[in-house]
Amino acid sequence: MQETKINYNFIAKQLDHWISCPANGYLGSDYGVDLKQYLHKPMSTFDANQLIEKMKNDIPILRLLPENSINIYIENNDIDGKHLYIQVAEKLFQAA
Repeated sequence: MQETKINYNFIAKQLDHWISCPANGYLGSDYGVDLKQYLHKPMSTFDANQLIEKMKNDIPILRLLPENSINIYIENNDIDGKHLYIQVAEKLFQAA
């Protein structure tokens, strides 16, 4: 039987798929996320830990990573814009 190696590229593809999949995108599953909803709400209502937990539930391989290896950053862009970044094992993904 062939071994499957889990490496950064594998995790990156999983994360890219999760980011691009709309919330409840699969029938009978709550897989996926609507990250743009966070860009239109006050930062005081944003709970990064809840989003990270959702990510770990949808992508179980992330549970194997060390504690605190997944982070979320939001950066203000101009007057009314924001960018949301997800950092996994020191690699940044622009999510929204």
